[in-house]
Amino acid sequence: MSRLKILVCLFCLLLFNTSNSQADVKVSADQDSGSYLIDGQILLDETFSGSSVTQEQGAVCQGCAWLLTNVCYVFDQNYVITSCTTYSECTTVENTTGERRKIWRKLGTDEPWLLVGMMCVGPKGPNTPQKLKTSISEQTIEYLPRLLPTTQPANDVLVNTDVYFLSNQPNFFGPKTVRVTGIPVTLTATSSWVWRFSDGTEIQTTNSGTGFPDGQIRHSFRTKGLQTISVTTSWNASWKTNSKVSIPVPGKSLTQTTTFTLIAHEARGVLTR
Repeated sequence: MSRLKILVCLFCLLLFNTSNSQADVKVSADQDSGSYLIDGQILLDETFSGSSVTQEQGAVCQGCAWLLTNVCYVFDQNYVITSCTTYSECTTVENTTGERRKIWRKLGTDEPWLLVGMMCVGPKGPNTPQKLKTSISEQTIEYLPRLLPTTQPANDVLVNTDVYFLSNQPNFFGPKTVRVTGIPVTLTATSSWVWRFSDGTEIQTTNSGTGFPDGQIRHSFRTKGLQTISVTTSWNASWKTNSKVSIPVPGKSLTQTTTFTLIAHEARGVLTR
């Protein structure tokens, strides 16, 4: 192969300050060289050839910078490749055709670039936690157990008599592996509930509820007639890829709410022989 000069963004990286905007992940691409620069976090998936420690660091390190380059890229004084015969085609975690990229890490502005491994990267570029957050928050609720509350007694109830309420959901969900935008993601979640009654009573609990006689979620109605009950399940969910670092699922959408009614009847004791 003839001498190939790649316009890797290393020139601009020499001036790059990794301390800026640590809360935001910035991804810059150089189409000519096929390289990517990431300021922030990166998801180093199961195609990554480096260590698990580096994978964990990639998911949480806000002060890191990452450079993905052609496998033929070498640091020499002229930034020039004289030959490249390495076969770099590979299959990504999204099951698409990609190319192997060298992964370089920089821990700070005064630190050198360190080659930490290789990874298969698809045509859409590397994935970051920020890139997946929106899709995960939208899809996680679909995988969570449905909220289908029941009561004991089931329908007509008596005033001044305890009614037992059951959410019919577990306190813990997962681990469950799903695919989000083609990437394997493991979900786990814990649950809590808020029961609201038409008389103004509210019960906040981490107990899923059971029936008579051990059920802890119970309520008695003081007046007869139609009673409205609302229950909301809130999930504290987290996700992780092969990095083995759990990341909270963002957003307020991880709640399930349903409303139902019961009819409370008056009852009298009758003395019989």
